[in-house]
Amino acid sequence: MRDSFLYRSADTFINKFDQLYKLEDIQYYISGFRIVNSQGIMVIPEDKISYNNIKGQEVLYPDDHKIIRTNAIEYPLYGIRASGEFNAVRFRIGWDSLLSNALTLNVAQSHPLSEKVRLKDNEGKSLGLSLKLIHGVQFRDTTNIFIQATQAFEPIFFEIPISIQKGISPIFTVT
Repeated sequence: MRDSFLYRSADTFINKFDQLYKLEDIQYYISGFRIVNSQGIMVIPEDKISYNNIKGQEVLYPDDHKIIRTNAIEYPLYGIRASGEFNAVRFRIGWDSLLSNALTLNVAQSHPLSEKVRLKDNEGKSLGLSLKLIHGVQFRDTTNIFIQATQAFEPIFFEIPISIQKGISPIFTVT
């Protein structure tokens, strides 16, 4: 969203300096998914990944990271095995600083945090968010904006009722 308008990659915007630009691409992580039941108990994904901390110890962590891209709108959250009625959803933009500072992440090559799939800047540093802007009179100039993975944002908490059926992973739509 920009102001009250839904973003489309074909849209042209004007910044406060009267310069024209288009938001060509946006990709970012969401993580820390929790759903909250009526007693206020947070349910986390049961699926786990592991990482090695600076002491070399292997630590288990909930598998709750997704890359949000402009070409997809639905994201199934696997690993939530609870069913029933829930009152809220909680997550953060970016990744958990524990994982972004891990020595190694032990994940499959297709995982959003793997070296192969992970969001990176031009120098190969891990990202939490990347934006690609094209601007100028002819829209030929490109600017990439990168926010490092270690600069995670505050958690976001939505108090909305959610019903999850037994045996079905919840699917979230991101706009």
